[in-house]
Amino acid sequence: MSNTGKTHIADITDATTTDGALRVDGGGRITKKLSVGSTTDIYGACGIHSDTESNSTSTGALVVTGGIGTGKNIHAGGTITAAKKLTISTEGA
Repeated sequence: MSNTGKTHIADITDATTTDGALRVDGGGRITKKLSVGSTTDIYGACGIHSDTESNSTSTGALVVTGGIGTGKNIHAGGTITAAKKLTISTEGA
């Protein structure tokens, strides 16, 4: 199937792990930008294949405007820079 124009899906069904307004059972590819207007859940590993260096809070392969929470280990292969405060806690260890 080929579509050379815009496609609009007017269904406003919220997405779940098994349902939603658009469901693709096979692979998908987006050649240009993707804009998501709400929460995005990814079930499985997510790879970002960019080697863009970071030299500020607004540059790098992954830029996050808000905070970051993680439930498991974090490994950094390069320098870690904290602009304001770095707190290391052993609580719960």
